[in-house]
Amino acid sequence: MRNCIILNNSMGPVLLAGDDEIINCAGSGFVHCCSSPLLNGLGNVAGDPGFVHVAQTNFNLTMGSPCLDAGMNLSWMDSAFDFAGAARINHGIVDIGAYEYDFDSGSLRGALRADRTKGVTPLQVELRALIAGVGTEPLLYRWDFDGDGIVDREGYDLMAVSYEYPQPGHYSASLTLSQGLGAPVVISNLSLYSAPAFIHVSPSGQNTFPFTNWIMAATNIQTAVDVGVSGSRVLVTGGLYRIASSIRVTNGIWLCGMNGAASTLVEGVYSNRCFYLNHTGAVLEGFTIRKGYEKYEDGGGVLCKSGMVKRCILVDNQADWGGGIYLMGGRAEDCLVYSNAARCGGGIYFRYDGVGQNCLVYGNRAAYGGGVYCFNGGRVQNCTISGNWATNGGGLATYHGGAAANTILTGNYGSNGLNYFIEGYPAAWSYCCAYPLLSGAGSLNADPQFVDATARDYHLQAGSPCVDAGHTEVFPSFDLDGLPRPLDGHADGAPRCDIGCYEFMHALADSDGDELVDANELAMGSSPTLWDSDADGSGDGDERIAGTDACDGQSVFALRAGESSPGEDSIIRWPSAPGRTYTLSRTTNLLNGFSVLAVDLPATPPENCYTDAVMQSGFQAYQVKVHE
Repeated sequence: MRNCIILNNSMGPVLLAGDDEIINCAGSGFVHCCSSPLLNGLGNVAGDPGFVHVAQTNFNLTMGSPCLDAGMNLSWMDSAFDFAGAARINHGIVDIGAYEYDFDSGSLRGALRADRTKGVTPLQVELRALIAGVGTEPLLYRWDFDGDGIVDREGYDLMAVSYEYPQPGHYSASLTLSQGLGAPVVISNLSLYSAPAFIHVSPSGQNTFPFTNWIMAATNIQTAVDVGVSGSRVLVTGGLYRIASSIRVTNGIWLCGMNGAASTLVEGVYSNRCFYLNHTGAVLEGFTIRKGYEKYEDGGGVLCKSGMVKRCILVDNQADWGGGIYLMGGRAEDCLVYSNAARCGGGIYFRYDGVGQNCLVYGNRAAYGGGVYCFNGGRVQNCTISGNWATNGGGLATYHGGAAANTILTGNYGSNGLNYFIEGYPAAWSYCCAYPLLSGAGSLNADPQFVDATARDYHLQAGSPCVDAGHTEVFPSFDLDGLPRPLDGHADGAPRCDIGCYEFMHALADSDGDELVDANELAMGSSPTLWDSDADGSGDGDERIAGTDACDGQSVFALRAGESSPGEDSIIRWPSAPGRTYTLSRTTNLLNGFSVLAVDLPATPPENCYTDAVMQSGFQAYQVKVHE
């Protein structure tokens, strides 16, 4: 569909849980259309289309409509007409909708356009004037970018200008048009908002806009979210935040508990859901989300229609569907989900294409799917689901599809299906550990050998059949603890992802073959799954011997020679580290090998220098070897 306005429509009264009540359009393939909310696709706009009079069914556009000159020109339009019989293209670019606006007749008038009206500080905006009723005399433009009554830019060729708003705040841009002896025309219909990039929240803040430091911090999380836009970061310090209504995140905002989930608690006090996310760029990270409640609704802790819930703890939440989290197109990663309750999906409820990855789900209860419920889709990846209870499917229940990979599904309780319960279309399983044995490649039926399931320690023991038993290609880069994947759990030189949310680290394994044991690499900050962590061409093991930083691509073991002439001394330099000695060699022909100049040179950190007093003419090459 192209160049159409779809607005003020509704759907019938029968709704499924999680559906919106007002539906203007569904599906895909919309281009240069106006609707609400904004449609995905090229050139689409959202908001009031600016009809002349809806009640009188006059759907012509007014001067301020966002649909003016906003359509897509097509070849057939050159000789076509609009719904009223006027030329289809009047101002160079077709309008969106059934009617074309008349720019030619009438008195001088105009409207302002911007490539964006809100964004993160500093806000760079391209402003453009749409002008109708223009005579033959030149137009004088006087721009006031911030609404203070002072002309910021003036000239005859300023239909389009750019301006940067350096401070957070709301601004009103206006333009005064003058033509000949006619009265000036003021256009002032454009509001702009420059949002703070970093917004702070603290129980002890002064609650002063724009909340850009801890002293001025907001005291209410929703207040901070509301002043942000896509690209803003809301930083919440540790503390207990009891909320009276659900915190709604509908922009691409990163909402982060700065002190981690254990210290940053959001509590719904059993009266409302804690969080609602509905934007592909929305991220909720580092919170304990507890005591959320939604009777006859979905998502006691979080309702996520789009976006990501990351490194959060969800505990003691209740709802009809998805006691902890309800995922409807969003993702949950690296979350701890326990002691939640629901009718379906005590811990997590997946609908359609929600994804859960690296999550530990235990101690939840429901009628269907004590830990997890999948409805018409949803994917569980590298999760551990154990110790949950339900009437049907103690660990997981599916209805018409769903998928699980690299997941442990054992130790759950249920009257009908201890660990899983399947209705309707079958689910897709691969590389899962469950009882009874699931169909699908790589699946196994065995005791996963947790360290101590009674104490809720679901890490794997050395002899676990889940170690190095996961999918060889599809797995997350890290486990729930932040350990890189895949590690060599058997220390046999063949690293492979483990099944479950935790990766086992063998005490003797060198997963990347750089001659450093994995545990030592973690201690020094390099990656046990990358031979060259900083991509500087030297292996991590070689960098340890050389004394350079394996995590810094600028820290390299290399020779530097100063410029000199034949007969002069040549000074050779290289980085050095304590406890090393060096052998320096030289050659005039790389095909003939090197001759030793000096051996057992002691380290003089941070750099060693050697003076070659017999500098010869022609080519000279030097080589240095380091010894521990």
